Amino acid sequence: NQYSKSFELFSSDSWFGNSYVNLNLQLPISTVYTRTSVVKAAAYRLQQNQIALQELKQQLCFDLRSARSDLEAARKDYETSILGLRLAEEIYQDVERKVKEGRARQSDLSTAQADVQEIQLQVLQAMYQIFSSELKIRRALGLL
Repeated sequence: NQYSKSFELFSSDSWFGNSYVNLNLQLPISTVYTRTSVVKAAAYRLQQNQIALQELKQQLCFDLRSARSDLEAARKDYETSILGLRLAEEIYQDVERKVKEGRARQSDLSTAQADVQEIQLQVLQAMYQIFSSELKIRRALGLL
């Protein structure tokens, strides 16, 4: 840099030295935004997990209530089937006695026997429903 009134380019008296100062300042602006977005994403995932957990609890409660209701219905079906079986066996015995006396036909006896077998099958199905409902309850309670 030349500071003089005359233009003497190569004169050493008219030149002054230069000094430079460099200041480098780095601010982690992007890091702040990155951290903020990571925190927000984590909070969102936490909220989603809490909602999923709440839904799971509600589903388990519903499954347990449903299984208990199914068990109660299966027990009632079993009791009804047992009563029907007793009645069908009495009818069979009555028809069998009448066939021996000659007051009923053999086909009536076959029909009564088929009725007894059908109701026996209903009893077995009711027992299966009871066991199935008990397994559902255990599954809903987390015991299986």
